[in-house]
Amino acid sequence: MAPADDRQAVRDGEGSTPMADLAYAVLLIGVFLLLALCVRGLERL
Repeated sequence: MAPADDRQAVRDGEGSTPMADLAYAVLLIGVFLLLALCVRGLERL
């Protein structure tokens, strides 16, 4: 059972956790929202 778990960890990339994936997704969404706000702000000028 243990070797299969080790293989899964390697396949996921150094044992990445779902929490790290979630944090990365939130970061990307935040960057896109910030970019959209900047563009809308520039349109008003």
